[in-house]
Amino acid sequence: MKLTVLLLLVLAGCAPDYRAKYFAEHQDTPPKVVELIESRKIAVGMTKEQVLASWGRPYRATKTHYLGRDSGSWAYRAINDRYGRHATVVYFTGGQVAGWHSR
Repeated sequence: MKLTVLLLLVLAGCAPDYRAKYFAEHQDTPPKVVELIESRKIAVGMTKEQVLASWGRPYRATKTHYLGRDSGSWAYRAINDRYGRHATVVYFTGGQVAGWHSR
């Protein structure tokens, strides 16, 4: 039992804190974006860094280049969904959120 608790504490300490890192590096973030990130929400126009700070690392990412613009998507699994059946996919164009959908 003690080993399990210790292992969980060590693993929790190893998890990156994207939110704290983002705010430390971007102190000029607009208040509306700060509010979105702190409430773990996203909005059209947010940057990839802001989405990372709000939702963390995606479980799958794609990247494409079309008509001179970078685009792609990040997929996030719902909590307790290890097979990805209930996911939200965030679409990026030019490094900013263009939209998203949940399935």
